[in-house]
Amino acid sequence: MEVWARQELRGQPFGPLKDGKARYIIPNGWRLNWKHPEVREAYLDLFLEFAHKGADGLSIDYCVYPPFFENPEKDGCWMTAFLKDLRKRLDEELDRYVKIIARLPRNPERYGLFWKEWVQAGVVDVLIPSMILPGEIFDLPIDEYVQATQGTKCKVFGCLRPKCTNIDADPKGQDQMKGVVRYNRPLTEENDYARAALLLHSGAAGLQIALGLGKPYTAEVELYSNEYTDCWKPHYAVLGDYETYRKKDKSYPLVDMEIFSATLTEEQPILNVPFRIADVSSEIRKAFVRPLMRNLKGNERIWVSVNGGERLFFGADTLQGNKEEPTYYAHNKVVLADEHFQKYWWEKGKKEIEIAPASLRKGENTLTVGFVAEEKH
Repeated sequence: MEVWARQELRGQPFGPLKDGKARYIIPNGWRLNWKHPEVREAYLDLFLEFAHKGADGLSIDYCVYPPFFENPEKDGCWMTAFLKDLRKRLDEELDRYVKIIARLPRNPERYGLFWKEWVQAGVVDVLIPSMILPGEIFDLPIDEYVQATQGTKCKVFGCLRPKCTNIDADPKGQDQMKGVVRYNRPLTEENDYARAALLLHSGAAGLQIALGLGKPYTAEVELYSNEYTDCWKPHYAVLGDYETYRKKDKSYPLVDMEIFSATLTEEQPILNVPFRIADVSSEIRKAFVRPLMRNLKGNERIWVSVNGGERLFFGADTLQGNKEEPTYYAHNKVVLADEHFQKYWWEKGKKEIEIAPASLRKGENTLTVGFVAEEKH
C-alpha cells in the first residue's frame, strides 16, 4: 500500500504569501497566480514537506480550483516548470522515489495545464482525468490520455465521484433549526459498476474514489443527505476488478451538461443522445431506458430507438412509471438545493421503457427519442 498526500489548489494565500498577498492574486479574482515565483516556491516547500514526512506520492488536485493564470496560454509554461523543479528536488533530497500525481479538469489546456508536456518530460507518474463539477458528465472519456501515455512511465487512472448532479446540497446556517435537509442525487452501486467498467475498458490502470468528506459507511445512516453522499461504501473495494461485477446489473446515467435535459416539441421533435456501455449484448438479460419526464396527455406519444433500430411507441396509457411531476432545474450550472429538492426528487417522473438487449452494442451507441402530438379526429 502507498500513501499519497493530496493537496487542493484552492488559491487562497498561505504562509509567506499572506504578506503583500494582493500582488500574487489573479486580477479581478481571488486565486493565486502561478506565474509568480513566490507562489511556486511556497507550493514547492509544501509538497517537499509532505515527501519528507513519508508520503509515497504527491497528489496535486488541479480540479480545486482553476484558474491558475491570468493568461493561461502564455503563462502555462510556469506550471510545467514547477513540476520539473518538484521532480528535481524530490530526486535530490530523498533516497527513495516519490510519485507525482495530477488530477485534471476537463480540457486542461485552457487552464494552462499542458499535460502532454509533463508526460514527455517524465515529471508525472499518474494522470487522473476528472471534472470540476460532479454533474458535468457521467462517462468521462480518457482515451486521449491513455493513447498519449503509451510507452511512457505515466499511468492513467479513472475518477469516480459519488454524485451525478450539480446540486449545491451543502448545509446552510439555519437548516438544522428549520429541519431542512438538502438532498443530492447519489450514484448507486449499479451506477458505480457502470462507470468503473467504462473506465477500465478504456485503459485505466486504476481508479480514484473522489470522496469529499470520506465519512465511514454506516448502514443506518441516510446516504442521500449531502453529509453522507460522500461516505465510503463497501462495493468501492471491488471496482478495480471488473470480473467481480461483470455480470452484475449496471445503470448508465446519460449525464452530460450539454444534453442532460431537453424539451421536445412539434417543432423540435427528436433528440439524439450518444452513450457508451461496457457490456456485450449477449450477456445482457434485460435493458431499460428510464427518462425523467412529465406525464403524456391523451393525444401525445413518444418513441425510442437504439442505434437506428425499431421505433417503440408509447402513449399516456402504455408508458409505465412514476406519475409525479419531475423536478425541473438548470442542469448546466450549480443549483442551490432548497425545499424544491425533496427526498428522492430524482425518482419523480421516472418512466420505464424496455428495449431489446440485442439492439445494444459494447462501446458507442445512440439513443433517439421522438415526440408526436397526434391530431384529434
